[in-house]
Amino acid sequence: MQEFQLLLQESYRSWNDIHQLYCRWAREHGMTHHALFTLYAIYVSPEGCRPSSISEEWSIPKQTVSSILKVFDQKGYLLQLPDPGDRRNKRLALTAEGLRYAGQVLLPLRQMEMTALKRMGAPACRAMNQYNDQFCRLLRQEMEGTPV
Repeated sequence: MQEFQLLLQESYRSWNDIHQLYCRWAREHGMTHHALFTLYAIYVSPEGCRPSSISEEWSIPKQTVSSILKVFDQKGYLLQLPDPGDRRNKRLALTAEGLRYAGQVLLPLRQMEMTALKRMGAPACRAMNQYNDQFCRLLRQEMEGTPV
C-alpha cells in the first residue's frame, strides 16, 4: 500500500507541476488559467462553441466563464452567433482582433507543447495518453461504484 501512496503523490506532483506551467503562461499574458483555456476552447472551434460547453469540457465554473467572456467581449474579441440548434443559446467565435490576440498567446504555447512532445517521442506520448486514459477510466469506475 505504501508503494501506491508514493505513486499517487508522484502523480499529484506531476499534475500540479504541469498545471502551474499553464498558470504561469497565463499570468505572463495577463490572464488567469481559466481565461487561457476559455480562449483556447473558442479558438479551436471555428464553427463556434457554447459557453456551457466550455464550462463542462474544461471544468470551469459557469460564472467564471461568463465573467471571462464579458471581458473578452469588452475587448472586442468575441462574436456571438445564433445557435442553429437552439435559438435560446449563442455560439461564440473570435473576431479578427480576437484571432490575432489568441494567436499571440496560444501559438507560442502550442509550439512549446509540440516541441516537448517531440522530445519525448511518439511512443512515450502514446503511452502517457494510454496510462492517463486508463487511470481516468478506473477512477471513474471507483467513483461511480461500477464493478471493474
